Amino acid sequence: MKKLLISSLFLLFLAPSNYSQIQNEGEVVVRQFLARSIQNNKGGEDPMRKISVYLPPGYNSSQGSYPTIYFLHGFAVDDLQMFQWMDLKLLMDKAIETKKIRPVILVLPN
Repeated sequence: MKKLLISSLFLLFLAPSNYSQIQNEGEVVVRQFLARSIQNNKGGEDPMRKISVYLPPGYNSSQGSYPTIYFLHGFAVDDLQMFQWMDLKLLMDKAIETKKIRPVILVLPN
């Protein structure tokens, strides 16, 4: 009886992880660009800026257009830290898969 109970608990904890896997995943791309508006600024800000973009599942093979959300995260962290801290890729994938939101592009400029 004790073995059956332990086996049942093990399967109970194992099962949700199998069913909760994302079927279609989006992609996070990171790019750099030159921000000419702050080039040669007196404050010494680096004009090479970074931007992280979440692209929804199927984006690369789609001809359609997508709404875009610009997430301005503030000054305490950068774009990649925010993606990791909030697990934004997984959050977006799950929200789209469960139809909480329609497929969107999420942009986090640094």
